[in-house]
Amino acid sequence: MNIGSVPYLNALPLIASLEEEPRLEVPAALVRLLKIDELDIALAPIACLFDHPEWKIIDGIGLGTKGAIRSVKLSFNKSSITIYNIKSIYTGIESVSSLLLLKVLLVKKYGRRLDEISMTGPIPGGDEEAQLVIGDKALKENSPYSIDLGLEWTSWTRLPFVFAGWISRSSTVDASIIRKLKNCRDRSLKNLETIIPITREFSTAFLKEYFTENLSYELGEAEKKGIVLFHRYAAELGLAAKGWEPHFIV
Repeated sequence: MNIGSVPYLNALPLIASLEEEPRLEVPAALVRLLKIDELDIALAPIACLFDHPEWKIIDGIGLGTKGAIRSVKLSFNKSSITIYNIKSIYTGIESVSSLLLLKVLLVKKYGRRLDEISMTGPIPGGDEEAQLVIGDKALKENSPYSIDLGLEWTSWTRLPFVFAGWISRSSTVDASIIRKLKNCRDRSLKNLETIIPITREFSTAFLKEYFTENLSYELGEAEKKGIVLFHRYAAELGLAAKGWEPHFIV
């Protein structure tokens, strides 16, 4: 199996004890690698499923949040800029689900029009009023002028948000692979101290809290409802094809 994963700390409990060393790429790159069949399965953004209805997701395992996630933020450059008056955002090129979530929140929750907001990437223009920050960069970012997109979704919908899952182009995945992925998650969460890296940026206590309080590695009924609602909102905005239904590999 050629396995891919995001290179962020939030994925660590899902890959820490895998025998197969995953290829680490940002979310958008994982989608491209799945498309050209260089990966058999990847911890890829949920939003890519909306564009590829034939792709499947392994049931029971996700990477998301039931509240504030800390690692997906919209960071404003100054206090006078808010979600209600912002006109330009640097989005970069890494994100897929987070960028789509931002657009959904802007329109559906805050009543903004996307044609009134400039979104730039991959190269910043230099005068953007905010930036979308994901992964470890967002954990390091401590601006007082930022909003957590995980919290924005969950406080609004009362549903979890799933940013990524184990996604495959194939209609079937060997049962032994599914067991390995689930066992890796379960072992990691039961023995967090053994997988938490020693870093200058983050303390062990901070990361343990992050893995257990901010992140959710479940894909149950509530998470599935969140995915379906996310797609419905995106489709209503013309950002995803209508008629999509998730297909789970059990």
